[in-house]
Amino acid sequence: MSSIIQAICWAALILGVAFVGRAELLPPESARTLTIVLPALAVVTILKSRDCAKLSAQRDRA
Repeated sequence: MSSIIQAICWAALILGVAFVGRAELLPPESARTLTIVLPALAVVTILKSRDCAKLSAQRDRA
């Protein structure tokens, strides 16, 4: 999966959590915490997958 597709999925998830929290379907503290933590998790995940793709490409060339 490309980095752009992953970023779009993470953005949709983060926006979904924000909307659910705003509608009070999720406790406000949980929504606030997830809205803060999820972007950091997204960055780490997207960067990690990009590094894995680079390593895989290098192995395929060898």
